[in-house]
Amino acid sequence: MKMINNGVVTEHFKYNEYVRNDMRRKMKLSGKIVYGHVGRFAEVKNHIFLLDVFEKIARERSNSVLMLIGAGELKDKIENLAKEKGIADKVVFVGTTDKVGDYMQAMDMFLFPSLHEGYPIVAVEAQAAGLPSILADTIIKEVAITDLVEFLPI
Repeated sequence: MKMINNGVVTEHFKYNEYVRNDMRRKMKLSGKIVYGHVGRFAEVKNHIFLLDVFEKIARERSNSVLMLIGAGELKDKIENLAKEKGIADKVVFVGTTDKVGDYMQAMDMFLFPSLHEGYPIVAVEAQAAGLPSILADTIIKEVAITDLVEFLPI
């Protein structure tokens, strides 16, 4: 076995249809298009922008859901903003978990609009899970190790 610092144990994220179906059943997400994000609730992660984007998606695709994994000082603010926008029923706040890979199985697309990052391992994890991923163009391009990643301006 070879150890790579800051690497990803791909087995924790590898696509598994059983896990996907089980997670979607448990979370009542069957028939939904699930957009996901993993990150602490902090200014740099740009959750306000993420909710703005998702609000537009939800208007066009009524079966859309936004799954947010993480905790942080802005979580209450983001929950309140989702209520103000009228999309609280379409936003799932997971909290912190050591089963990020299982939750990623339930997602259909990964969104990562951070204002700036170092090398976001979670973007690599999303690719390991086989998720099409839209990342802010502020993210280091070397994180795109598959063709599943698209960079867009925020």
